[in-house]
Amino acid sequence: MNLPDPEDFWTLLYEGEHRFTEKVFAGRWYGKVYSKGRPRLGRRNKVFTPPNTAKFEAAVKDWYMGQDIGMINYPVKVVITLFDPIPKSAPKWKKALMTLNAIFSTNGDVDNRAKSILDAANEAMLVDDALVNSLTVTRHYDTSEGFHISIYRNGLPVSYVDKLKETYYDNPYG
Repeated sequence: MNLPDPEDFWTLLYEGEHRFTEKVFAGRWYGKVYSKGRPRLGRRNKVFTPPNTAKFEAAVKDWYMGQDIGMINYPVKVVITLFDPIPKSAPKWKKALMTLNAIFSTNGDVDNRAKSILDAANEAMLVDDALVNSLTVTRHYDTSEGFHISIYRNGLPVSYVDKLKETYYDNPYG
């Protein structure tokens, strides 16, 4: 992506001619999505992450590393869609409604599930999950369990922001 000259940046930004939103990554992960478990206090007052959460985050981190997109060091918008399996015990009429997304899943808190997905991306795909400045999470029933994640550039790269700071704040007299 070609970035504008810092002198022209503010003009471009306010006139809306230059957009900093582009899709960086999209992918689907298959498997059970675990909520972020509360840290536990073990023997000798050591804090540890529950085993299910740790295994899930490690598996998703390996999946992220295999995508080979490099580290993201700029603000991003993340859209996560969680897919829960249709219960086998549900009646046919209810399964049909679940397939059409007329009935939404109520399995687990979406915020805790999104947190475990983003924590796995930490240092595998994102320099820091604090770079996420917009997050949308939805959940649906599907034939296979897992999640779909889309990541969009939602701002300037950190290096470019540093260049702007240098240009405008370190040299106030131009």
